[in-house]
Amino acid sequence: MEEVGSRRQHPLTKLGTSSKMKPLINLKVDELFMKWISLPEQSDLFAKLEQIKENRNEGENLSTNFQVQKTAKNKKAKEVANLTIPAIIKDDSKPMLSPRRFAKNAKSRTSLEKYEPSNHISTNSITVDARKSIFVTNNNKSTKPIIPQFYFPYGKPNTIATDKTFTRMISKAFLELNTKRLKLSQMGTVCKACGCPLYWKSILFNKALKPGNTYVTESGVIEMWKSVVSLYHDEASRFVSLLAKKDNKYLEFDDLMPLLRDVVDTHPGLMFLKEAPEFHTRYMNTVIARIFYTVNRSWSGRISVNELRKSNFLSVLANLESEQDINVVTDYFSYEHFYVIYCKFWELDKDHDLVIDKNDLARHSDGVLSGRLIDRILSGAVTRWSDSATRTQCMSYVDFVWFLISEEDKTTNISIEYWFRCMDLDGDGFISLYEMEYFYEEQIRKLELLDIEPLPFDDCACQILDMIHPAKPECISLVDLKKSQMAGIFFDTFLNIEKYLEHEQKDPFANSLLDENDEAFELPKQSDWEKYAAEEYEVLVAEEQANEAKTTFSADNPFADVLEDELTRLDLMHDDPLNDALRFSQGSNSNGPKSSSLSQSTTVF
Repeated sequence: MEEVGSRRQHPLTKLGTSSKMKPLINLKVDELFMKWISLPEQSDLFAKLEQIKENRNEGENLSTNFQVQKTAKNKKAKEVANLTIPAIIKDDSKPMLSPRRFAKNAKSRTSLEKYEPSNHISTNSITVDARKSIFVTNNNKSTKPIIPQFYFPYGKPNTIATDKTFTRMISKAFLELNTKRLKLSQMGTVCKACGCPLYWKSILFNKALKPGNTYVTESGVIEMWKSVVSLYHDEASRFVSLLAKKDNKYLEFDDLMPLLRDVVDTHPGLMFLKEAPEFHTRYMNTVIARIFYTVNRSWSGRISVNELRKSNFLSVLANLESEQDINVVTDYFSYEHFYVIYCKFWELDKDHDLVIDKNDLARHSDGVLSGRLIDRILSGAVTRWSDSATRTQCMSYVDFVWFLISEEDKTTNISIEYWFRCMDLDGDGFISLYEMEYFYEEQIRKLELLDIEPLPFDDCACQILDMIHPAKPECISLVDLKKSQMAGIFFDTFLNIEKYLEHEQKDPFANSLLDENDEAFELPKQSDWEKYAAEEYEVLVAEEQANEAKTTFSADNPFADVLEDELTRLDLMHDDPLNDALRFSQGSNSNGPKSSSLSQSTTVF
């Protein structure tokens, strides 16, 4: 019997004819190897090894070299004699069973029982790695798993729709129209044949149009559409490819002009604008500005395919075909919303140069904005378009569209980002207590002018932090504001004194009761911007009607001028800046809102 603690001799050391080998391989690895070689599945291996042994004279000399590292003090390696593998097994021998395993090493053995070495055995070349005690094949090439494509930047290819199908449908459309040359007004039928919404007809026409022509041919449309559907397989990627400039994979501001021009010219809800062509460009700029405001979440000024795919713009554009009233489409295209935005801009732009400076913006909503906020807005933190000049602190009309929507609806993600950029003075991604105090100081001065005792900043900061629950103490991130659902109250506290006082005096349960009433009557829920636009439109229309009545009264009453002079002297007549702009536009050829067009809009809506 072997002494306790002595090391069991490696079975391979008994097979050599040279001096005895001292095993240096881990005992547990030996046990696992012997367990594996004793499995019933290895019976075919023994037969193959015997066959290899018999064919050694034919050139298949199998030998393996064991390299054993000796753990001596000088750490020098010694070479070990070559061993012949077939000598391990004899005809009358029986595979050796491994010793009883220890409980503490049970997991390592269990994991190896699932190993199937038959996939790694070759009759051409087999080597044994003494350090790992496993069979490794020299000529075995591991095959990598084939992962199917899961990312399709231009949409997943559709195998159902073929080129022949589109060709047949387009040819059928030309046959119905009984012509080989189409103008833009006839493109609707071909647009439907391509499977596109009606208001894609202008971009399809422009894409198939040859230089110098005013019409498109059947072959030109088929060639164009084949090139599009062969590379772009979903609606968003095809829309971008049709509108984008050459080699561009994104949409810029002016790329959408042809589409909006077709909407203005052909939509039934905008027919009254034919009498006021000077408003066409203003309406189109407003709609495109709103599209970029909602879709271009990266603030890059370029709409990518992915951004367009995530937005609702294409579905809204498709709904224009079935909706006769343009004002029902409150997303992007509502003329009432354009009317409100442009009139608000016209009120502030006293010199009517279509640019707002610091003094103009200070008059917004009777001066509710602080001077520090105005400086921050005009510094370039949120102005994005070329007409806005940050050096002279001016804002273009397109940037004013972004400003007004963000000011009146602080619940959307894009408006939260807008005002966060304004308050994040150092651009570190957090609104610190210093930045809050910087804007709150002007709020305190405004409250004191109104004879209202302001809340100390320390108390205000504690309330704000308790309301937002930021992840980091004493600073608020953009994620914190979006999660809190209280971003509107937060920004109004520091940026808008009028709305701050409204929040202080408002019943906290009033909004919830209104929402419950809307749900009870199944009314669609309106956003803050939609509510504001609807209210302001009614006010503007009422003012326009009052102006018309006043004009009629002055024409019929010979004492009207005397009465007006007397009221002006007594300072009882309200001076409305919108009325000034209307009177200015009637006597000049400026770009201001015309009285005739306003009355026309009143009649239509």
